[in-house]
Amino acid sequence: MSYTDYDLVIVAFDDWDGRIGEDSRRLLRYVEQGGRLFLGMAPSTVDKVLPVWYRAMGVTEYGEFVGIEGIFFDQELLAGSQGRSFVEESFSDSALGVQLSNSQYLLASGVIGDRKTPLIWKAPLRGGADPHLQRHGHHRGHVDRRGRRVRGLPFR
Repeated sequence: MSYTDYDLVIVAFDDWDGRIGEDSRRLLRYVEQGGRLFLGMAPSTVDKVLPVWYRAMGVTEYGEFVGIEGIFFDQELLAGSQGRSFVEESFSDSALGVQLSNSQYLLASGVIGDRKTPLIWKAPLRGGADPHLQRHGHHRGHVDRRGRRVRGLPFR
């Protein structure tokens, strides 16, 4: 299969290591060359694919999955959302603990007590494109035709 035959590749499973595995470098090249990728779920493990992709995603370090209690909007992601927090006892989700290479692109964070962890951010790809990467809940995402990576709720 050639990824270049497609406008969009959808990853709608959490077994990135088992189902993408050794093909991760080829899929990353496709995205770097302008292909679109929609990540419908976070990886269930971080052994094979994430080590290949994390730097292109604007991540310098990643750790364990952490429970989050809410969302803080660092930027205007939704109309009127900048600076607002949505934290409730009934809210429960998880996120992969990450450090970003450039926090100026942080759009929203997961709330963990009095701390935060990046959930939604954007970062440039090596090829000079300006993709958006968004992590939230099940960490949905794609790369649009202009080379922007978006995870979570797609925005253009």
